[in-house]
Amino acid sequence: MKKHSLTKEFSAGMIAASLGMLSTASLSPKQVHASGITPVVAQKSNQSISTAVNTISNKLGWIGNDDYLKKLGINVNDLDSQNFLSIASLFHIFANQASLTADTNGNLAVKKLNKANDFGTRGESPNLTSGDINYIQQLTQNLPGNAFRNTSFNHVILGKGIKVNIDKQANRVLIKDTPINNLKPADVQIDADTPFINFDQVFNKLKLNSSTASNHSANSENVVANFTDMNNRYVDVSNAKAENGYIYLNIPFEYLSAPQPLTIKGLSNSLVAPTILVNVTDIPNDNQNISTQIQLKYEDGNILANSESHTKPNHIVWNFGHDKLTLNFNSGHFMGSILAPNATVNANVNIDGNIVADSVNISGGESHRWDLYTQPTQPTQPTQPTQLVNLSLNYPATKTSDPQKNQSLPKTGNQSEHSLSILGYLAIILGGLISLLTYRNKRKD
Repeated sequence: MKKHSLTKEFSAGMIAASLGMLSTASLSPKQVHASGITPVVAQKSNQSISTAVNTISNKLGWIGNDDYLKKLGINVNDLDSQNFLSIASLFHIFANQASLTADTNGNLAVKKLNKANDFGTRGESPNLTSGDINYIQQLTQNLPGNAFRNTSFNHVILGKGIKVNIDKQANRVLIKDTPINNLKPADVQIDADTPFINFDQVFNKLKLNSSTASNHSANSENVVANFTDMNNRYVDVSNAKAENGYIYLNIPFEYLSAPQPLTIKGLSNSLVAPTILVNVTDIPNDNQNISTQIQLKYEDGNILANSESHTKPNHIVWNFGHDKLTLNFNSGHFMGSILAPNATVNANVNIDGNIVADSVNISGGESHRWDLYTQPTQPTQPTQPTQLVNLSLNYPATKTSDPQKNQSLPKTGNQSEHSLSILGYLAIILGGLISLLTYRNKRKD
């Protein structure tokens, strides 16, 4: 009987030790796939990881709730109220659809990306962010492995339906099974139930901005425009009087369709300056070609050239209205941001600035990021998230971030994993001590 009792007590100790080992095994997320690639998921049990490829832990909702942008000093409500392009000003290309088959030196916010190359911002320019923020809601074809080529930083948000894995051994991201060499796991987040950007709402806002600006049918006070010499057409804003932060110009489309240069003179060198809002008037319907050479001459006399780098800020927007058009940039070169919210923009030559349109196709020349500039706000302390006020975008108000939705991608050796493992080992040691003490007491009996 004593032998039986001893065995029974010893078994109780081993059960306690086994529970310790079980807690360590099931709570530690160090399962490794045979290929060395694990899905971007928070493992809660020893379940098959292949069933949770599209379910990841680092979800992010509306752009206004993005703590990363707040740390950069980006306030979404400020952009909405102070920048004519609203949040589209953060992106080189902002479109419902885009196809990139020529060099695209900039970042993207697109509902559907049909084709892509090794896009990303290179060079030095006075943009709203030094690195790239990219949002791709739907992806038709695989991205090339050298996409997202900005070397400062990449902050990438992808739609819920896009498959994302991480390769822990190489510390890189796979998008639709394609290794993306320029992205680390911490660079990528996935849409929550509320998308990062609601394109319909933002485009409605931009269409309203476009329509309102078009109502300014007269140039602002003291603007000098001279189109008489076809080889020396210019508009001088040196002494123009701003109206609520804007200087309005009205330029007929015929001067953009002609191959001769068109110069805007007197632009400010300062980051904080009025926005030059150019209403392009008398646009014929349907399919139109733009062939002019836009030259921007600043107040110091320098003319800025198309380039990956820019020494001057971008203060100019070309408002093409909100009619359904196809705008073909076929010759010459173009400088300044483009707003054509219902149009298709086919870029076959160099374009520098934001390109905001229903559909954007970069198919020739080069396109270069050059953000329409507004003065950034001061960064928010990460421990005190800004309570954003709803403006015309009508997005949800900001709430304190849920750490489960904004954590970085799972990495091996994180603190929570070590904590769980230590608890398991303590349970093992405790179980062994119980067994040893019980065994000694029984021997004394």
